[in-house]
Parts: sequence; structure tokens; C-alpha cells
Amino acid sequence: MGDAEKQQVVDDGSVVKEELQRKSNQRRASAASLGEQDRRVQEDKMATAREELVRKSNQTLVSKQVDEEQARIASEQQAAVVREQLQRGASQRRASLQADAEQARRVAEAKVHDEQLKTERSNNQEKARRASTIEQQRRIDEMQKVLDDSKRDRRRSSTTAKMGAEEEKLARMIEAKKDEIIAVKERKLAQIRADLALEEERARRLMEDKKFQVAEDLERSVNQVKATIMSDMEQQRQIMENEKSDVVDKMDRQKSEASAKIAADLEQARRIAEQAKHDMHEKEDQIHSANLARNAVDAEQKRRVSTVEHHEAAATANRDLQKQYSVKLADAEKTRRISEANSASSRNLGRGASFKAGAGGVSVQDNEDDEDGHEESHKDVEKRVAAQQDAALKSTEEQHRRAEEHATATLTTESERRKSTLDVKHAVDAEQSERMHASKLDEMVHSIDRDVSTGMVEIMSKEEGVRRALEAKEHDLTVKATQRSSITQVTLEVEEERARRMREVEYHEKEEVVEREASAALAKLAADFEQKRRELIEKIKMEEIAEERRENQMEAGRNVEKERRRQSALYSDAPNASTEKARAVDSAKATADAEEERTRRMNEEGKDTKRPGLDTINKSIRDIVPKKETAKVTKSRPPAPQKPPSKKPATAPTPDTTSAAPTHETAPAIETPDSTPAPVAATNSTPKSPEPKPSSPTKKKKGKKGCIVM
Repeated sequence: MGDAEKQQVVDDGSVVKEELQRKSNQRRASAASLGEQDRRVQEDKMATAREELVRKSNQTLVSKQVDEEQARIASEQQAAVVREQLQRGASQRRASLQADAEQARRVAEAKVHDEQLKTERSNNQEKARRASTIEQQRRIDEMQKVLDDSKRDRRRSSTTAKMGAEEEKLARMIEAKKDEIIAVKERKLAQIRADLALEEERARRLMEDKKFQVAEDLERSVNQVKATIMSDMEQQRQIMENEKSDVVDKMDRQKSEASAKIAADLEQARRIAEQAKHDMHEKEDQIHSANLARNAVDAEQKRRVSTVEHHEAAATANRDLQKQYSVKLADAEKTRRISEANSASSRNLGRGASFKAGAGGVSVQDNEDDEDGHEESHKDVEKRVAAQQDAALKSTEEQHRRAEEHATATLTTESERRKSTLDVKHAVDAEQSERMHASKLDEMVHSIDRDVSTGMVEIMSKEEGVRRALEAKEHDLTVKATQRSSITQVTLEVEEERARRMREVEYHEKEEVVEREASAALAKLAADFEQKRRELIEKIKMEEIAEERRENQMEAGRNVEKERRRQSALYSDAPNASTEKARAVDSAKATADAEEERTRRMNEEGKDTKRPGLDTINKSIRDIVPKKETAKVTKSRPPAPQKPPSKKPATAPTPDTTSAAPTHETAPAIETPDSTPAPVAATNSTPKSPEPKPSSPTKKKKGKKGCIVM
């Protein structure tokens, strides 16, 4: 009985230990779940704070990118404005160049038109000259016909025809020479104009190339300035980006350090709270275990007391039952003995009748059955009593168990209530600590964000200042480059104008040289023509004189022969002698008169400048020498000395000094090196030489009235 109680106590203790272990495990699991929940909450808060930091950083980066985009757009707009200004300036320059080119083209066209007009005028003059020459020739022919019709003498006609033919031949030669000289002059002038046009074209192209080069240099310098500014801006942007990234990294590190510190403090506080909670739970578990143990001891004592009482009651009941059973056994023994006596008496009597025998057997059997029934009833009573005792014991134990369970439940409920109170208090403390740490973290984050914002604002203001400084620098450099380009263009235009004027002066000088050469050639040609005309006149006069002498001699011979014949006829025919003599005298007189008339007319013809041949030659001379050459002559050579009139007989004609002497209309004076010709006006043609003779800008040239042209 004692081992069973010990075993029962051990079992109860193991059950209590298992219950305590289960509850401890439940508390640990709940504490672990609460810790996991707290950790998750903390992680969620940290993730939220991190997301907030990332969001703010992203907002900062987005704002920075927006500012950069705005700055880039502003720089692009500024660059577009500068580019548009440059393009507008380039377009204006192109327009001005095109206008200059159009003006130069129009001037060239006007010059070409003027040249064409001059050429047409010269052609018309040439045609008029040829028409006048033809008209003169026609008049000469008419006069020749008139002379032929007037039936002048053969010698006069032949001499006049010969002289006219010689003069016409000489006039044609002079006209050809004049045309050749004019053609050479025109070719030289055309070559000079072509050289000038080529020089103008080359200078224009060179100036256009220079202007284009200046524009390219300006654009290149502007692009270099822009590239430098952009590189500086990019460098400054990278520096600002590095500073921003450094500030952001520093603030991120500070945030991370603050978050880590706060998380460490929070974790430490949580661990301290968890340790305190665990200690309080351990203490509560110990108290609860002590209460449960005390309750178990009390229950065990009660159970033992009730068991002892039960055993005592069972022993009392057993004793009562034993007493009753002893009484019953005594009665049964008495009855058994009576039965045995009856059975013995019956056995002694022998077997009688069957009825008796049967009745005797029944009585013995009944006695045995009665004994068995007493035994069975005693056992039933014992069993019933034992069952009642067991039921009472079980009821008592059930009551004790229920009381113990009630006490245990009460203790457990109280312990759980206290634990819940502790958990709530711990949760409240943890929440307050978390709130405090979160507020502290938020305050630190806000402080860091303020620092970041302040740093970003400073960096952005610095970046804006740098950008404005770079833009101002770019504007200044662009303005300086534009000014340099404008100055260069103005310088180029001035140089172009100076070169154009120098080329015009050089062209005028060359044209004057050509004009002087042509004038000198024409003057020389006129002098040669005059000399040849004089020689021809002298030659014709000499031939006429010789022919006249021969004719006079022949006429004298014929007269002598006639006189001889007349004398012979006179001597042979006396009646007709006086008549023949009169005829001879008349013939001699007529011959003398004719000779005298012929001599007089020859002398008059020597002075006459209206003869057809001389008129043509003199007009050719007047056409060869232009009036402007005679008008601009300042110094001329003295006229060639005239030959004195030859001391010929009265029949020889005297040369006409008025026709032989050179005049301003027939024989222009040749200019000496000391003469200063007036500058010829510039023609409208713009030809230029492909390789003009370079002229130094400092070379002195003599212009009109001896002025120095630079």
C-alpha cells in the first residue's frame, strides 16, 4: 500500500512537472513569437524608415535631375540662341556677300553693257567712217568722172589718177595701220580688262574665302568656347555631383549609423526587456511551481488523510463484516453440522424407499446449497462493501482531484493573469521605447535631411553661380569673338576696297599707258603718213616737172620740126607762107599760154588741200588721232622743220606749208616723259588678270597733277 502511494505521488509529481514544462514551453513559445513579432515590427519600421530615406533620396535625386535638366535645357536654349544669332549673323553676312556679289555682278553687267555700248558706238563710228569713206570715194569717183568728162589733158588725168591711186593706196595702208593699232589697243585694253576682271574675281573669291574663313574661325572659336564652357560645366557638374554624392553618402552613413545606433539601443532595450520579462516569467513560474507544489503537497496530505480515513473506515467495515461473517459462519457451521448429523443419521439408516432416499438427498443437498449461498452472500457483501468503499474512496479522490484541479486552475489563472499583466506592461514599455527610439530616429533623420537639404541648396546655389559665371564668360567670349570677327570683316572690307582702288588705279595707269602708246603710235603713224605724203607729193611734182620738161622738149622738138616743115613749106609754097607763119605764131603762143596755165594750175594744186586723194588722207589722219588726245596734251614736241621752197623754175609747184605743217587735228604732238596726262576714267568692265602684277601698298604712283596714290 505504501509503494502504491509512493508511485501515485511520483506519477502526480511527473504529471505536475510535465504540466509545468508544457506551460514553460508555451510561455517560451509565446515569448519567442512575441520577440519574432517585435523583430518583424522593428524590421518593418526599419524598412519603412529605409524606404522613407530612399524616397527622400530619390526625391532629392529627382529634384537634382530636374534642376540639371532645367540647366541643360537653359544651356541648350542659350546655345540655340547663340547659334541662332550666329546663324543670323552668318545669314546676314551671306546676304551682304550675296548683295555685294549681286552688286558686283550688276556693276560687271553694267560695265559689260557699257563696254558693249562703247564697242557698238565704236562699230557705229567705224561703220560711219567707212560709209563716209565710201561716200568720199563715190564723190572722188564722181569728181573723177567729172574730170574725165571735162576732157582734161591726158597728162593731167594720168598724173591725177596716179597721184589719187598712190594717195588711195597710202590711205588704205594708213587705215589698215590705224585699224591694226586700234585693234592692238583694244586687245590690250581687253586684256587689261580681263586681267582686272580676273583679278577682281580672284580678289572677290579670296575675300569670300577670307570671310568664310573668318566665319569658320568665328564659329570654330565659338564652338571651342562652347566646348570649353561645356567641359567646364561638365567638370563643375561632376564636381557638384561628387559633392552631392559625398553629402548624400555622408548623410546616408550618418542615417545608417544613427539607424544602427538606434536599432542597437532598441535591440538592447528589447533584450533587456525580454530578459526582465523572462526573469519575471521565471520568477512567476517558480512562484507558480511553488504554489503548485504546495497545493500538490496539501492535496497529497488530504489524499493521504482521506486514504487513511478510508482505510480506517474500510478496516472498520471489514471488521464489521468479519464479525457478521463470523456470526454467519458460525450459523453456517452449526447448520452444516446439523446437516452433517442429519446426513450421518440418514446414511446410518440405510437406504429406504426412494422417496425417503430422495428426500434425504434433497435435504443434504439443500444444506450444502445453503452453505454455498451463505458463502456467496458473504462474498457479495464483501464485494458490495468493497465497492462502496472504493466508490467512496474514488468519490473522495475525485473531490480532492477536483479541488486540486480547481486550486491549480486558480493558481494557473492567477499566474497567467499576472503574466499577462507583465506582458502588457512589457509591451507598453517596449512600445514606448520603440516610439521614443522612432521619434529619436525621425528627429535624427529630419536633422540629417535638413542638413542634406541645406548642403544641396548650397551646392545648387554654388552650381548656379558657377553656371552663371560660365554663361557670362561664354557670352563675353562670344561677344569678343563676334567683335573680333566684325573687326576682321571690316578690316577685310577695307583691305578689299583699298585693293580694289589700287587695282582701279593700276588699271587706269595701264589704260593710260596703252592710250599713250596708241596715241604715240598713231601720232608716229600720222607723222610717217605726212612724211610719206610730202615725199609722194614731192615725187609726183618732180615726176610732173620731169614729164613736163620732157613734153616741153618734145613739144619744142615738134615745134622746131613744125617750124622747119613750115619753113620748108614756106619756101616751097610762097602764097601760103604768111598764113602758115601766122599759124605757127599762134601755135607757139597757144603752147606758151597752155604751159603757163598748166604751171599756174600745178602751183595752185600744190596749195590745194581739197583734192580727193589729199582730202581722204587728211580725214584719215583726223580719224586716226582722237580729239581727246589732242585736248589733254600739255607738252608737245616742236613741229618738224619744213623744207624751204625749192628754187625751181616758175613751172615747179611750191609745196603747201599749210597742208604739210602738223596741226592738232592732223599730227598730234607726241607726249614727252615730263608730260602729265589726265587720268582716264575707269571703264565699266571688270575683267581681272589671273596672275596680276603685285603692287605694294606703300608703292608710290603718280596720278593726276602729280599726286601720290598709296
